[in-house]
Amino acid sequence: MIEQNKFLHIIENFNDVIWTIDINTGRFTYVSPSVTKLLGYTVDEALEGVFDANPNNNESYKATQQKILLEIEKLVYSGREYSDMQFEYQMPNKSGVQVWVETEIRILKEDGQPKEILGITRNIEERKRLDSTLKDYANELEKLNIQKDLFLKVLAHDLRSPFHSLLGFSNHIIETLDESNPDELKEKLKLLNQNISSTFHLLEDLLLWIKNRSGKLVSVYKDISFSNLCEDVLKNINSDSKSIQIKYFESEKIALRTDITMLKVIPI
Repeated sequence: MIEQNKFLHIIENFNDVIWTIDINTGRFTYVSPSVTKLLGYTVDEALEGVFDANPNNNESYKATQQKILLEIEKLVYSGREYSDMQFEYQMPNKSGVQVWVETEIRILKEDGQPKEILGITRNIEERKRLDSTLKDYANELEKLNIQKDLFLKVLAHDLRSPFHSLLGFSNHIIETLDESNPDELKEKLKLLNQNISSTFHLLEDLLLWIKNRSGKLVSVYKDISFSNLCEDVLKNINSDSKSIQIKYFESEKIALRTDITMLKVIPI
């Protein structure tokens, strides 16, 4: 008797809700007091079976009830003495608020027929919240990895040609250094400097582009001259081309109010 009282004391002070249902009547035969903490119902209300009558029951709850009924039917025709199941679903509390719970049940047989359902139901709101947070982190990490791979591909593609040109031209300067007079050398170094500057701006634009792709680029709007914008863009394009020169003629003054950085990262 002492051991039984001790066991009952443990159950009634357990955070999880422990319950039993008589399969023949479909009624609860026991519900532990922790049901009040979990769902807001009193033990007497729970024993009356108020859960199925709650108008806020969603498809998750209804689907779980159907699975339990199907498992009971299977157990009738099986040679097993019991069947263990576990579910995660939402069910409304007394106030109508949906609560994520996990329920473990064991369907017991007596004389070859399902007799009783023993269940333990617990609150898993915190676990679901952590799962959702971890999933968001995983998705964000996946996006960052995709952006990183894309950036490296673009970087390798767009910088390979300019660097080849720089290496080739610098080698030409070294090879012809003894033959060049100061004026010729000065012109070559000026051209090399322009190419280095153009490549540097290209790298900056690539970094801005990947920053924009990751959603970390902050817009700052100001008034700019469309003519000056075109000149800057054409300067970089023409410096990379030996055979084609693009020119811009302004028919009228055009002023823009925009973010110059955002214009640079617009894909062409």
